[in-house]
Amino acid sequence: MEDLIRRELNQIKDLEQRKVLKGILERILIPFYEVNQQMYKELEENIKREMVLEGRKCDIFCTLVKRKDFPLFSKEFSPILKEDLEEPVYEWGEDGILKGARVFLGCDYGKIKEITREGKVFSGTIKKGENIYSAQFHLKLSEVYKEELEHLYQLFLQNNISWKTVFAPYIFKMAEIFLVKVEGLEEISGITQIHIDFKEYGKYIHDHVFPIWNIKKHKVGSVGFAMPCEDHKTYKHLISIEGFPEEDSYFVENTHYEMQNIQKEHTKFYITCNTDEVQEWNIYQICEIEKGKNMRSFVYPVFHNGQKESFAENLARKNQVVVRTQAELLRLIQSFDCEEYLEFEGYEIRKKNKKENDSYCMNPFLLNEIRHQDTERVFVLIMRAKRKGDYFIWDVLSFLVSELQLRLPEYECIGEIV
Repeated sequence: MEDLIRRELNQIKDLEQRKVLKGILERILIPFYEVNQQMYKELEENIKREMVLEGRKCDIFCTLVKRKDFPLFSKEFSPILKEDLEEPVYEWGEDGILKGARVFLGCDYGKIKEITREGKVFSGTIKKGENIYSAQFHLKLSEVYKEELEHLYQLFLQNNISWKTVFAPYIFKMAEIFLVKVEGLEEISGITQIHIDFKEYGKYIHDHVFPIWNIKKHKVGSVGFAMPCEDHKTYKHLISIEGFPEEDSYFVENTHYEMQNIQKEHTKFYITCNTDEVQEWNIYQICEIEKGKNMRSFVYPVFHNGQKESFAENLARKNQVVVRTQAELLRLIQSFDCEEYLEFEGYEIRKKNKKENDSYCMNPFLLNEIRHQDTERVFVLIMRAKRKGDYFIWDVLSFLVSELQLRLPEYECIGEIV
């Protein structure tokens, strides 16, 4: 701007006029320009901060721990299911499921389908008192963790935060134990011990473990009385989270009334709903975790859906930009910390066939009701394995495909490893 003014002034031949105009510009125009530049810079920084706040501060970290080791990590992590903290009591539900005794299947996607296929039974024994009875068992992938994942998705929607696929492969590898039959035992109660012979699959079975993530739940009451809104139908409630870590992200939930609007200002939430009664609210805290910090102390790998810092990617997510070019596809893939497992090989658009693909959906609760389900063409993301023999590479692929599906709704997206 200064160079432009200098050039224009130099074109004025009358020195007196040049001096007068220079004084006017220095007193009025240049300060006005500098103020505008500062305001534009602050606006740009505010937009960037908002993009980062919505994306990075809602990163979900997930891993697996042994029940006895959980207290070491309870500061930032919580069990996905609170009941996992309790020791199994060997109680059988009406559907034949063994309560509180889930196992983790430490193998690849194909092997899991083999272990849990319908009709696959394992022999074992049940001990009641001093008697031992022969029994048969069956493993089935657990649905309760997926229900918690869907609940988290609903929380994102209620709090107006864009959804990002949660990279939690342990959720899809936990299995329930079902009793198929037992010989000579009429009443299945008072069981003191069970033993199952998984044969060649025994090396994949991990017991007394459960998945955890960096989400904590709190109950907080309203501050004072609800204030009526202008429509005389709804009321504004105030919630204070003063004392909670400021660097963390928070979600609000009320299971009794529909929340029509949520506004957050520093340590306060202003919530609009159709009741004037003092409420108790569920506050979900997403603990911010530095990537790489203390991750080596976990026995099992820690996975997260955090992305490398990129304003372009944050803006694309906020505006739900559809992937249209290979450059956009690469940017999306490379934004996640998955390069140690897979590298991009290419993509193809093929005709759908009945052949099983190498990936599964990590957002099973999301149904694309607009896209034609009978479409004959699929988008195939082709990746090359960098850590051959690591059973998590199929889960990494599934995560990338699930995230791509959110950006490419017109195709059914699947993955393939070469």
